[in-house]
Amino acid sequence: MTFVYCDAGLANEQGHFASLCRATTAYLRQRGDHVLVLAHRRIEPGLAAELGATPFFRFHPNASVCDDPLCGPFTDFVQGARITAEDCAQLSGCTPETVVFYEHAKAAQLMGLIDWAQTRFTPEDCPLIVVTFGWPGGLERTTRGQPGEDANQTFAIRDQRMVFYRHASRMLGPSHAGRFVFAAYAPEVAAAYQALLDRPVRIFPAPIAAVRPLRDRAQAAVPTIAFLGEQRDEK
Repeated sequence: MTFVYCDAGLANEQGHFASLCRATTAYLRQRGDHVLVLAHRRIEPGLAAELGATPFFRFHPNASVCDDPLCGPFTDFVQGARITAEDCAQLSGCTPETVVFYEHAKAAQLMGLIDWAQTRFTPEDCPLIVVTFGWPGGLERTTRGQPGEDANQTFAIRDQRMVFYRHASRMLGPSHAGRFVFAAYAPEVAAAYQALLDRPVRIFPAPIAAVRPLRDRAQAAVPTIAFLGEQRDEK
């Protein structure tokens, strides 16, 4: 199997980008699959060498090309989608047996993938395109319920940029919809994006697991609590 791992945010060790790529591609390579990693064009050389990554995408998911307070987010979405589609058009050799896996897509990257697929391929020739979601913030659950029981859940939008996900989803035509798989790594995240996209979002097992046995710290005299990772407001 040819597995194309895509992440325009993969440029350095900050955030989740490198860790998820490292874990996912290591497993696939152990299976003997052919793995192609497409990262941001300015990925650090050392990290690119470690991951076997090709500098590829020009538009980082956190990039902004317009600071206008009214239309800036819309301009960023349109530009990001266009550039992502143009970059994907440089990818050759895809067949229906190819898996194109885009990790943690934002709305612009999702739109770019949809534009590329529907412009470049017939439904019969299109690779399987798997898109995972998980960027934090933007949606707030407004009904009670157990994680995974999303039938009666509703979500309030706290960040209007999240509506671009719905727009991208609506641009995916019925002919190509069967070639797309949407997923998240946690039930509550899958439920939120399922409501946002108005399409099924699967729950994938987390690609990163504990590397050491659990240790009971209940009797520790002075327990230490640490926050690990790139810091954000919600952290």
